[in-house]
Amino acid sequence: MAKLREAIWAAGVITVGGEVIPDAVSIMLNMEPMLVSHKQGDNGGEQKWQTGRTINGTIGFRALTPELFAVLTGGTQTDGATYTRVRKGDEAAIEIVTNDITLGQAGLAVEDTVELFGRDTGIVYKKEDTAVAGSSFSYVAATGVCSFHASETETFIYPQYLYADSTGGSKIEVGKHDVPAEMEFWGTVRSKDLNSLTGSQSDMVMHLARINITSGINIGAESSEETTQYTVEFNAIIDSVNSFELYSGNYA
Repeated sequence: MAKLREAIWAAGVITVGGEVIPDAVSIMLNMEPMLVSHKQGDNGGEQKWQTGRTINGTIGFRALTPELFAVLTGGTQTDGATYTRVRKGDEAAIEIVTNDITLGQAGLAVEDTVELFGRDTGIVYKKEDTAVAGSSFSYVAATGVCSFHASETETFIYPQYLYADSTGGSKIEVGKHDVPAEMEFWGTVRSKDLNSLTGSQSDMVMHLARINITSGINIGAESSEETTQYTVEFNAIIDSVNSFELYSGNYA
C-alpha cells in the first residue's frame, strides 16, 4: 500500500479561545527546532543537538465578530450597548417649526456628530453656539433640539448623527493594561490524498493546547467595497507531549 501523501489548503474551521474565526482564508504553523551547540575542547569539533521546539503561526481572515475582537485584545464585552449612525435620508425630513426641529433620537445624539442638510435647497448647515443668519444652527444635547436663525427660509431638514443605542449590539472596552489570556487553538484544513485515483478528500486537524497572541489587529476601512484581510500572529507554548497534536485525514 502506498504511503499517504497529502496536499492541504485553507478551507476549514479555526477557533481561538473558544471563538470561531469567521471567513478564515489562511492558516500557517511554523515549527522551528531549537539548536544548542557544544564545543569540544580548544581545538575540538562542534556538536549540535535539538533541545526544544518553538511553534508560531499566522491566521488570515476577512470578518470580525465582537466576541472574537474581545478575545484577541483582552477586552471586556458588554451586550446591549452600542452607538448607531443615522445617515442622511434614513429619517424622514423634519419640518422646521418656529425655527426649531427635534432629532428623532432626542437627547441621545453625540453632539459633535450632528449634521443638518436642507431637503429642498441642499444647504449644509454649520453648527454654532448660537444660530446666526446664513446656514447655521445651534444644538441642545439634552433635548435634541436644533434651532435656526429667524431668517432661515428652508422648510425641511435631513439630519445625520450618531446616537447611543441600548436596543442591541455590543460594547467592547479595552483598557491600557488589558492583554489577551492564553488560549486554546483548533484548526482544520482540507486535505487531499494524492495517491487516490478518485481524489479522496478529508480534513487535517491541528491542535495547540496553549497559545499567546503576539500581534495587534487593525480595524479600519477604505473607500471601497472590498473586504480587508485581517491577520493575527501567535506563539505556542510547548511544554508537554500533547501541547501540539496533528491529526491526519481519514480517507475511507
